[in-house]
Amino acid sequence: MVESFDINTNDYWNKRFEDNWESCDGPAQSRFFSKIAMKNLPTWLFEVIKKHDLTVVDWGCAQGDGTDELGKYIPCEQITGVDFSQVAIQQASQRYSNIRFENENWLVSEIYDRKKNDILFSSNTLEHFYNPFDILNVLSKHVTKAIILAIPYNDDLLISEHFFRFDASNIPLILENGWTLLWAKVVDCKKEENTQWPAEQIILLYVDNTWLSSLGLCLKQAEINCTDYYNQLNQAKKLEQILTNSIDLVEQERDSIKLEYAAAKQERDSIKLEYTAAKQEYHSLEKTTLEYLNKIQVLEKNLVDIKSSKSWLLTRPFRFTRIFINNPIVALYQLAKFIYWRLPLPFRQSLHGVKDKVTRQFKGKIVAQSVGDKADLSWDDFAQNVLLNRNNYKGVFVQELVIDWNVPLYQRPQHLATALGRLGYLVIYKTDNWAGDNVNGFREVEKNVWLTNQIHHVDTINGVVRSFYSTAYANTPQTLLKNDKRGMLIYEYIDHIDPQISGDAENIQRLLALKDLACTSDVDFVVASARKLEEEMVSLVGKTKVISIPNGVDTRHYRNPIHKKMPLPDNVVQFRKKYTNIVGYFGALAPWLWYDLINDLVKSRPDLGFVFIGPDYYGGLAKLPKAENVLYLGVVDYKILPAYAHTFDVCFIPFALGEIAKTTSPLKLFEYFALMKPVVVTSDMQECIQFQEVFSGGDVSSISQAIDKAIVIKKDHEFCQKLSNLADQNDWDKRAQELDVVFQALKDGILSENRN
Repeated sequence: MVESFDINTNDYWNKRFEDNWESCDGPAQSRFFSKIAMKNLPTWLFEVIKKHDLTVVDWGCAQGDGTDELGKYIPCEQITGVDFSQVAIQQASQRYSNIRFENENWLVSEIYDRKKNDILFSSNTLEHFYNPFDILNVLSKHVTKAIILAIPYNDDLLISEHFFRFDASNIPLILENGWTLLWAKVVDCKKEENTQWPAEQIILLYVDNTWLSSLGLCLKQAEINCTDYYNQLNQAKKLEQILTNSIDLVEQERDSIKLEYAAAKQERDSIKLEYTAAKQEYHSLEKTTLEYLNKIQVLEKNLVDIKSSKSWLLTRPFRFTRIFINNPIVALYQLAKFIYWRLPLPFRQSLHGVKDKVTRQFKGKIVAQSVGDKADLSWDDFAQNVLLNRNNYKGVFVQELVIDWNVPLYQRPQHLATALGRLGYLVIYKTDNWAGDNVNGFREVEKNVWLTNQIHHVDTINGVVRSFYSTAYANTPQTLLKNDKRGMLIYEYIDHIDPQISGDAENIQRLLALKDLACTSDVDFVVASARKLEEEMVSLVGKTKVISIPNGVDTRHYRNPIHKKMPLPDNVVQFRKKYTNIVGYFGALAPWLWYDLINDLVKSRPDLGFVFIGPDYYGGLAKLPKAENVLYLGVVDYKILPAYAHTFDVCFIPFALGEIAKTTSPLKLFEYFALMKPVVVTSDMQECIQFQEVFSGGDVSSISQAIDKAIVIKKDHEFCQKLSNLADQNDWDKRAQELDVVFQALKDGILSENRN
């Protein structure tokens, strides 16, 4: 948590207004909170202000956006904006020249004697202080008639800059100077259009008793619109007594509230102690987690050593025999997988179709007999305990067969599924267990995300959004439409259909059949991951059916501070020490990488260390240069991948020139952004070079120069912040929100003829 003496200083707020006030939606929030206050204040107050030409000061006005909103309700010549930040006042004066702004610190006692204003308005400022009512008593010395406050109410959002939580138990009816709470109203901002605050605000009006007497108000014009105040204090009766100047009762109430305030301060101190203890426990758990991750690394290394040992190879027939005796179907399935992945690339490509057929025919039997966790839910249990409660979710999303959940590279389908789960959707992710998901039933793998091999049962669920990918060989138009669509059907067009990606002619034919399906009325929406793919589909199906959703990044994962503390293997540490600058790549060693350029670049730059992380796809490892300044680390678990990537100085995406490069939106681009590492790509990568922060080149010389430029700027604070902002703008949660239009269409009944 940020300490109060840090944030309530000129330096802190000047830097906020210079660096990130606008990117954090500060102007929009200021205007929103002012508008909420003005909309809900009593009309008689505005009539009094205008009739008597009362002056109103907006204390803590920031860049003046909220002050400008006041000007829609109160004449601008009666308004003054005040803030202690020089930067904020300078910006406000430039933005709104029709309003007077002053740079003053009203918490300094020597300015009490200056000319006072009539009314003070302050929006969302007091929560930044540990002692807000002490601050409020100081502010009251600067005005003569009234104070209007807009503050968070029952705030459980745990924002780090908020040090005080306002609720019915700690908001006083009487200030220390005797001013009275005349009017209050609670507003649920979640119900407001274009809300900037997903919680409650309370609007408070404190008035000077002398001025109150002169207004001649009746009980009807005084309101405390807060249920718990009524319950605790018999508010209606007490308001009558306050308005009839029952001084004795007011003083008693003031003393009572002082006692409550003292008790609250004690509770605050107790909470501080609990927070300190929790912080210590967190550090202890963090240490334990690091130790655990280190042990995992050691165990994984030991496992690799064992599996590469002669004894492991010699005993393989015995292990296979034992599995065969226990379950011959499983043994034969594992043998088939072992043989398939060790075939040369041309043979594997020619067997794509056979592999898919074998999987579809036998995998159900294999899974039913041999795999699955006892904790996996049956279809009946899932239907009864999860699906029956589907109204508690924003919608139901079904991911058709694409890639298994547990694959070496955590890809777009898993990310979108996880993000939709976080957003409150029920996600059902189909798998055929080809890569080792080993689920037999339904298993919750992330919040609201259920992995399942029960495909025929899932196909019976109505009113769902179903997604199939342009790269998924397991799907055909017939399988996707065999039970009708059962809701809304979307096509994820994520890759150019190319032999380097798609395999042999049979596979390409299957994928083209899916693409043809996407161009018919049976598919409701097409999702394109790159601009060139989007343009192609718009020309085929029209703009209204196409949604642009590029790849993104899980910023939570890549920014977890534990990654920077995690110990790394000795070979990584030693390689890092050897080279001043490391150029790194993580992802598949796939056919579409530009291996000739990589080899020439490595030879021409012996001063740079090159690190490659990822699985070998179709012989990519053999094409990597065997050089002293190259380190290949194999597959690194996604859970700890950022720890390794933090050792990079420059991140690299060397796709070969051509259509694949032009139509690919690489996940790793946005993941590199989240790491705040400069990125160098080849010049055909259009989805990357659209960002001016990305460096590029079309040959060895220009790539080498781009790397040098990246090295120069790698530690520039402003540049790194730009990369971080780009990561925020491309977070997977934002990507998943783009699918809301599909669920809304389903909800509204904008369905094609065959939809149920």
